[in-house]
Amino acid sequence: MELNEYQKASRKTLPYLATDSGLAYLTLGLAGEAGELLEKAFHHAPVEDLMGELGDVLWCLAQIATEVGLELESLKAPTDRSVKRAAARNAVESISKGHSQSLADLCSLLVVNVAAVSECTKKMLRDDQGVLTPERQEKFSQLLSDVLLSWHLAAQRAGIEPGVCAAANCEKLASRQQRGVLGGSGDNR
Repeated sequence: MELNEYQKASRKTLPYLATDSGLAYLTLGLAGEAGELLEKAFHHAPVEDLMGELGDVLWCLAQIATEVGLELESLKAPTDRSVKRAAARNAVESISKGHSQSLADLCSLLVVNVAAVSECTKKMLRDDQGVLTPERQEKFSQLLSDVLLSWHLAAQRAGIEPGVCAAANCEKLASRQQRGVLGGSGDNR
């Protein structure tokens, strides 16, 4: 499944009506889902559990991109140099110690990138009175690109094909929507 196709399909499962707090809701969701993914990576969860959390992260990422007027496909190339440099330093350090980056390392990078999106959302609400300025949209583009890159790297490290993850997430959410259980908590809804 292609990213833009996923973005459009996943939008149909948005469990709230568009409100002024939509971006804040989605950013909090992204932070929570990234944290759940990191927790499962640290505990060496089965690949099915990892795929579920990766799908949830992608869902939040797709909704945030839509809220700020961006397509996921346009985010494929990372543009934030400081994040790329930090990731490169981390990779070089890891390789110099004789091991590759673990899934937990890559999920940690994802969480750091998600925190930057949260900070950008906070600044939009605080400094721009909740208005998405062209400058803030460009910053979101850079930051969401970094989240997508770290998501992709984590999926690859877990042995999960990103398109398969996206399709599985769409199926899960469509099933929940049909059963009227999009809201709530837990995987067994």
